[in-house]
Amino acid sequence: QQSLETLPLRVPMSELAALARSGSADLLQEYTSKRFSETEACALAWESLEAPPFPARHGHQVVAFGGGIWVLGGLGEGSKLLRDAWVSKDLGKTWEEMPQPPWGARYSHQAVAFDGKLIVLAGLEENDKRFRDAWETRDGIVWSELPAAKWPGRGGHRLIVLNMTLGQAPPKDHVVLLGGNA
Repeated sequence: QQSLETLPLRVPMSELAALARSGSADLLQEYTSKRFSETEACALAWESLEAPPFPARHGHQVVAFGGGIWVLGGLGEGSKLLRDAWVSKDLGKTWEEMPQPPWGARYSHQAVAFDGKLIVLAGLEENDKRFRDAWETRDGIVWSELPAAKWPGRGGHRLIVLNMTLGQAPPKDHVVLLGGNA
């Protein structure tokens, strides 16, 4: 059984030189495809894509949901708060802007796919005011605000979906909120 190589990938120069002499256009891609299984080669291969149509950002969330990659909110250039949702159904090659969500512009929030829904939770707005809200959608178009949380507003927290048993009940998935700046 082969193990997947970890990065940094160490490639003998003699093997790269042989590929160059044979006329290979992408030496690293050719090396990985010949040396590793298809699954391992795909894990080591990276593809450069065109810049997406949405503004550069940080403090945003990226979630796999409904067969797509979702980008939600964050801080754009000049610390502009963003209140948007974008989805790609082809691994980032093309993007569709969804209707503007009803939740306030935010960064340092969390999002998770759970029980067929996309959930956005808490985060920070202007002057680092902390949200304590939670929103859900099944399609990225219609959003519903969930009942007010009992915990204080926060940013910098984490959400995970965890299969666990509570009391005598059989195990099931739960959304677990961890940490953050309240």
